[in-house]
Amino acid sequence: MTLSEKLARAIQLDTISSKATDERPNVFDRYHDLMAELFPLIHEKCEKTIINDFSLLYKWAGTDPAIKPKPIILIAHYDVVPIEKSTLNQWTYEPFSGHTDETYVWGRGAMDTKVTMISAMEAVERLIKSGFVPKRDIYLAFGHDEE
Repeated sequence: MTLSEKLARAIQLDTISSKATDERPNVFDRYHDLMAELFPLIHEKCEKTIINDFSLLYKWAGTDPAIKPKPIILIAHYDVVPIEKSTLNQWTYEPFSGHTDETYVWGRGAMDTKVTMISAMEAVERLIKSGFVPKRDIYLAFGHDEE
């Protein structure tokens, strides 16, 4: 599956920040399941912690925890703001369609910031697949309630 296909699948889940606490918290659980499906090596090799019910923290352990400088962290949020119903006619494609064409992946989160999360996850997944192991710890932190 290509990176754009993975991003499209992530966009199709409407992780609207207010839904984490009221209407449908299961969309965030489904998003977690999707991450496990799309990035199995991360879920096999990294320690996963869930913070505040839905935020994700992955620790990719390095071979030398005493190395300087200290660990690095890559961050993004995967929640999105609600769509104003009055603006739906201004969308080229439905906000959660994840429509792809030869140039773009369309939808809420394509630029802010599901794309950042999926790109970081893809990079780490590929590095793990290649056999790379970092010397220092690397953390991936993805919030669900930035908005």
